[in-house]
Amino acid sequence: MNSAHLAPSEIIALIDAFSDAPKREDEGGERFPFQLDISLYGGVIQAIIDLVDRIPKAMLPTDAETLKDLYLSIGEIRYRIECWRYGRGRDSIVRQPHTKDMTALGLLRSVLRKCSETYIPEWIDELRFVENLDLREDIRNDVACAHSSVDSGNWKAACVLAGSAVEALILDNHSARLPEVTAMIAGKNLGLSVEKINYWGLASHLDIAKHLGALRDNTVRSCDVLRDFRNLVHPGRSERLKERATRGKALHSVGALVETIEDLSAYSVAKKVV
Repeated sequence: MNSAHLAPSEIIALIDAFSDAPKREDEGGERFPFQLDISLYGGVIQAIIDLVDRIPKAMLPTDAETLKDLYLSIGEIRYRIECWRYGRGRDSIVRQPHTKDMTALGLLRSVLRKCSETYIPEWIDELRFVENLDLREDIRNDVACAHSSVDSGNWKAACVLAGSAVEALILDNHSARLPEVTAMIAGKNLGLSVEKINYWGLASHLDIAKHLGALRDNTVRSCDVLRDFRNLVHPGRSERLKERATRGKALHSVGALVETIEDLSAYSVAKKVV
């Protein structure tokens, strides 16, 4: 699948721009007849289907019913275009048999509204070791945005998002193993209070993760660039400390984030085996 794609909301805007039907609402939500004339809008309809085909799989809804609607609507639209092309059918996109008053194009639009607007690479599914589903989704979005920020040249956003994601991942790991963390802090006389774990800085979390064996020494060293990531958020502090987000620092930050995910994933598996 081509990596170049429009956000689902942009495809919806394209559909709306060429729709000849007024919007209506009923108990089931918005319904759009979309009786588009293929002889006039065939190119537009084909372009919409091509754009939908380019949406990364990770952005599509995962529930079976919505996926069924997606493929039924696309199949119907393609079938109608072929019928018109060979003179075997009507000139418009007709209603879907299994819906009350939607056409295939209207059904496709309803599916697009349920798609994610953020591209989350499939490898980020490795965050299964984060058991809280809401937290996992938040971190997955931060990881995805950190990567896209590098691609778009937004170095500061990449550094801040990578630092935030690393801190959240390590905090979650420590919070899930409080007895072990408490015993280790006491044994090493580190002077930290587990009761204030949510207030620890990234530097403290990295030190604890290293002592626990959750992160390799190389990963902890890679994460050094992230220890003061919050300084980049405040313009005054950034200027005072001469902190600057650069391309090199952004690439390093995202690399450290990837290493952290790999280490914590392996550590989680090892703990379950033991």
